[in-house]
Amino acid sequence: MTRETLVVVGISAGSIFFLLVATHLVGIYIALFFFLLFYLKFVGRHSWSLTITMMALVPVIVFCLFEWALKIPLPKSISEPLFYPIYDLMYSI
Repeated sequence: MTRETLVVVGISAGSIFFLLVATHLVGIYIALFFFLLFYLKFVGRHSWSLTITMMALVPVIVFCLFEWALKIPLPKSISEPLFYPIYDLMYSI
C-alpha cells in the first residue's frame, strides 16, 4: 500500500470508530449527520450543496427504512425525546 492509501484507510477507520462512539452518546441519526459532514466535505472534498443535501436526506431515509418500514428501532440515546412527536404521527395512523 502507498502512504496516501494508508492515510485514507486510517482516516476512514478513525471516522467510523468515532461514528460508533457518537452513536452511543447522541444516537445514530445525529452521529450520522456529523459523520456525513466530516466524510463528504473534508475527506471527499465534495461541494457544500451535495454535502448538505446528503446530510439531510440520508438520516431521514435511514429513519424511514428502519423505524417506519421495518419497525426496527435504532439507538437514539439522549436524542430519543426528539422522536416522540414523530412516533405519535407514525403510530396514530
